[in-house]
Amino acid sequence: MVLVLVSSVLSVLGFTTYLFNSVYRRRNTLSRTIGMKIAMGSTMMVSLLIGTVLGVLFQQMTAPTIYSVLIGMAVGYFIGKPVQLLASLDSMLHGIMGGMMGVMLGVMVAPENPVLIVGFMNVVFIVIMLFLLRLIQQETLRSVSSDPHSTSSKQTTD
Repeated sequence: MVLVLVSSVLSVLGFTTYLFNSVYRRRNTLSRTIGMKIAMGSTMMVSLLIGTVLGVLFQQMTAPTIYSVLIGMAVGYFIGKPVQLLASLDSMLHGIMGGMMGVMLGVMVAPENPVLIVGFMNVVFIVIMLFLLRLIQQETLRSVSSDPHSTSSKQTTD
């Protein structure tokens, strides 16, 4: 049980840090719509997984809800900030919703099979984060290929 909970927290830290760095580095190539979707999706998944883990650990609703909502709001603000203020606001709201839903899920399924639900939510989290990272990569490639001043077009003119 402890291994599953620790791996969930580590996956959240690793993927969220990597995603934030990717968004920040490519903030000029991401469209605002894509950036907003990336920020909202990642924040929802972070707060949902953290809320589930905290709900399983604490077996109550109040403190885990507060912690997961605050974590979700912080993640939403920082991932949405490089895109635009509206992305931060939407992401913070998704962090609130995901945090509350995750805690409810964790508390409700903890008596049945907490390892299974935390493991499942961890897999869902990783799949969604990989899709979001792929979306960043696709958007960056699209932006570079449509830029008439990109290095590839300069090379063909030499």
